Amino acid sequence: MLSIGWDSKFTEDAVILGEPKDIDELVQKIGRIGKNRKAVPNPRAFIYYTRTALITARNIIAQELPGPKHSTGKTPGSLDEAMDITMARFLLAPCKTKVLNTLYDNPVEDPPCNCSRCIADPPTKPPERCQCSGIDCAPESTTPQDPEQAKKSNRKRVPAAETVTKELRAFGSSELQKLRNLIFFEVPPGQYNFLPPDAFLPDDKIKIIIDKLYSIKDVPDIVALVGGNPLLSDRHQRLLQRCYMLREEFKVLRAEKAAKRKSQCQSVSMAVAPASHSEEQDSENDSNEEAIPLVTEFQSDSRELEVQESTTRLKWKFNFR
Repeated sequence: MLSIGWDSKFTEDAVILGEPKDIDELVQKIGRIGKNRKAVPNPRAFIYYTRTALITARNIIAQELPGPKHSTGKTPGSLDEAMDITMARFLLAPCKTKVLNTLYDNPVEDPPCNCSRCIADPPTKPPERCQCSGIDCAPESTTPQDPEQAKKSNRKRVPAAETVTKELRAFGSSELQKLRNLIFFEVPPGQYNFLPPDAFLPDDKIKIIIDKLYSIKDVPDIVALVGGNPLLSDRHQRLLQRCYMLREEFKVLRAEKAAKRKSQCQSVSMAVAPASHSEEQDSENDSNEEAIPLVTEFQSDSRELEVQESTTRLKWKFNFR
């Protein structure tokens, strides 16, 4: 979070993650916005805090004793060590602006200022009704949603059987390009002044057809997607049939991919099972092994340790000099 020393005149919003310790820190942080009244006429501050912070604030308010508006000290180990009384009042206030004005003795309306800055750039008048997020106030209304954006938000989720992945899109585009080349070579030379294949079915139209593949039902749908291209005027039905074939081909490709994925999962499970069985068998063998008793002899004057197995009579001698 940029606070002290950040004086950009174009900063519109301040976003604070977690409640500050006291109200002075909060004002310091949100004071970084709206430096230029003309560039930023409506600065905004957003604070994200947890439910635990609200519980702490309620406990602090419940224990509050009559005293100054600002906390004069913090008792070690107490609740106000984590949160100042001023911040607790702010979080629970039904009007955030009102509690700020009370804590800093701000007037409800600022008297007119005749300084050169205020005359050249007068401050913005506050709204008739406070727009903070308090329960007694009316938060700012959102701007009307763009019609195109509204269409996107209301768009239905595509079923899994109609989802076009990158692989399917690449396959479908390749097949439609092949159809385009066939149409191109069927045209008698010179009939269309040697136009390239792209003129019959441009790549952007192919992309649109792939996007709308499962919504295409008849020839009028094809005409609406490819536009009034005279080069395709007598080939709409052929393009429609190819779209139907693509749906079936997509279905086969999805089934093949699902079968391949299932086969890979089975192979992995079969490879893991013997290993786990072997580990269990090894651990069982280890648990059945009998411990071999050892006999040790140690002479302090020689600083030597002699270890002997009682069954095999093997000896080890360790010198500690």
